[in-house]
Amino acid sequence: MADVAPRLGQFGHFFKIAKDKCMDPYLLEFYTNEARHVLHVLDQCLEGCDYLIHEGYTIADMAILPRVYALEEVFKDSEYLGLHKFPNVMAWKARCMEPATAKGLAPGKRL
Repeated sequence: MADVAPRLGQFGHFFKIAKDKCMDPYLLEFYTNEARHVLHVLDQCLEGCDYLIHEGYTIADMAILPRVYALEEVFKDSEYLGLHKFPNVMAWKARCMEPATAKGLAPGKRL
């Protein structure tokens, strides 16, 4: 799962930040495919599991959650990537957001 942060971050960069600066569609296409692959692997890992490590919510979930969270909340690309095709990832994200994480992300609570 070491590819999660760089791949999803690079996708977000070319999808949102450098969208108008990079005229060659190759980079966005490449990182879109990479992001979908990472999400597919993550979805398979979460099949039948509530969290990444079976014992419960751990640092592994805390490390990966921000990147998945950013896909919808920062990059606003859930339709483009087809996040609905990764139901285990989306269910996991919802579980991870309850309630302390959501409270920490609430407006006025950010560092």
